Amino acid sequence: HTASPPFRVHLHLVTPGPDIAAEARDHTLAAALGKVLRRVTGEIQRRSFQQLARRRTESPRYVAMRSA
Repeated sequence: HTASPPFRVHLHLVTPGPDIAAEARDHTLAAALGKVLRRVTGEIQRRSFQQLARRRTESPRYVAMRSA
């Protein structure tokens, strides 16, 4: 039981721009899959938040609304 986890899940999602890759290991396939999906979901959310922040800071309309 102390041996390394027998299940390894590697997910490579091809996207425009940098690809998203994640890997997880666990003692059950369901747990390993859950871990890798959480990592990919987190990375997708992080990228979308960064993109939204860039749009807000670069938008002339947003800058005009802040100064008013």
